Amino acid sequence: MCCTLALAACGGGGGDDGGASNNTNNGNNTVNQAPSNVAFNSVTALNATTIETAWSLAKDDKTIASTMRYQVHLSESANFSPSSTTLKFEQRGGLTTQLTDLKASTTYFVKLVVIDEDNAQTVSVEKSVTTPAVAVTNQAPNNVLLGNVTAASQTAVNVAWTAASDDTTPANQLTYEVHLAEGGDFSPSASTLKFSGKNVLSTQLTGLKAATSYSVKLVVVDAQGAKTVSSSKSVTTPAVNVVNQAPTNVMLSSVTAASQTMLDVAWIAASDDTTPANQLTYEVHLAEGGNFGPSASTLKFSGKNVLSTQLTGLKAATSYSVKLIAIDAQGLKTVSIFQSIITPSNIVLETGLLNDTGISQCINKDNVMGNCDVAHLRGGWFGYNQDGQVGRDALAAINQLTKVGGGDAGFDFTKISATGEKLAANANSWNCVLDNHTGLMWDNKTDDGSLHDKGEVFTWYNPDASKNGGLAGTQNNGKNTHELVNTVNIQGWCGYKDWRLPTID
Repeated sequence: MCCTLALAACGGGGGDDGGASNNTNNGNNTVNQAPSNVAFNSVTALNATTIETAWSLAKDDKTIASTMRYQVHLSESANFSPSSTTLKFEQRGGLTTQLTDLKASTTYFVKLVVIDEDNAQTVSVEKSVTTPAVAVTNQAPNNVLLGNVTAASQTAVNVAWTAASDDTTPANQLTYEVHLAEGGDFSPSASTLKFSGKNVLSTQLTGLKAATSYSVKLVVVDAQGAKTVSSSKSVTTPAVNVVNQAPTNVMLSSVTAASQTMLDVAWIAASDDTTPANQLTYEVHLAEGGNFGPSASTLKFSGKNVLSTQLTGLKAATSYSVKLIAIDAQGLKTVSIFQSIITPSNIVLETGLLNDTGISQCINKDNVMGNCDVAHLRGGWFGYNQDGQVGRDALAAINQLTKVGGGDAGFDFTKISATGEKLAANANSWNCVLDNHTGLMWDNKTDDGSLHDKGEVFTWYNPDASKNGGLAGTQNNGKNTHELVNTVNIQGWCGYKDWRLPTID
């Protein structure tokens, strides 16, 4: 394509295109030739208001054809001179355009002007075209207006309208359709049609629901099938006078310990006779010990349109009871039965914030690796405190290490989703790993070509002069450690926004 354009642009300025041209001097006593081959291929009236023009690329002695400016000028007067008032189209390298919003049954005259980079220009021979007359077609009905739309009862709506008019069909032969749908604006269809008749200006729609918002539209159809749809009107049926009932189906679905100081609480959506489920208020109450009466002091969470929460700041190894309260818009409430749970004990770690080595075997006097028990470490080797005899790995080997998640030996890991959700130990897909012992979150590298792909390489870069040791590093077009950390923190990757590179601290 590149070569074709270059060859097309290399044509000389010679040749007679039948139009007028002007040449320019480029300052080096070399006369620049105006473009040639400036002519319309076709000028066609597409309809009563649109003309389509087409032409070929012009030639020039120095300007590439595809970069020259192509102007289309239009006038109702013959032999006109192109000007800013007649200019209807301009584009570099353009080959066709449509001129719209014209008048029907009108003769127009068009000229093509091609301008090179030195502003030398050539005007084509003028062509004329006449737009056709507007075809006279049957018009759709007009004056299609709804009158009063009122609720007659909890289940009925009265609808009235004015008489429509039409260019071919008498008013008493027009068909009136009344359409109705719940909610706001809608498109009339077979499913929304509730009434159809001629020579009538009102009807009553029955079998509706109480306390419901409806939209109504009038459709008028003439004998030829042309139709006009009115704007919609809204009406709400009154509510049935009943005594408001308190919410039902108020139940906790699960209460689990997320850590020594945190509980995950979930519940199912309650229901109510007047308040939508997503408008019910849910309160979670918590107290130490057994059954209790909810009060302001036991309230730990309140919200709408939510089915779970996390209670934090609790005490380890403590028995708690949890209750759920659902409250409707009228203030009526229902209290669930309570669920009890004991938070785990605090785990005392021998190594502070460091993991153990993962070694859970010991070597005996015969230079054989095996269990770290007396039977294996006979001959006085049991008391040497080998690596496998101390620390978290040793506790795990004798089933005395309490873990939050899973992992071999003394390691305690939890799989985490991209949004921070804790996943089951047997989950097949996860994005991060939380080390429950050190508290560190680690990005799980992938093979999917994303930012987290194990094959991605980043240069070290830190613009903070107080931390970079006097050397900021290499920006590498954005593929650097500073941008990596910023990106995952903006994303809130795995529910965290304090990601950093590991340090010696």
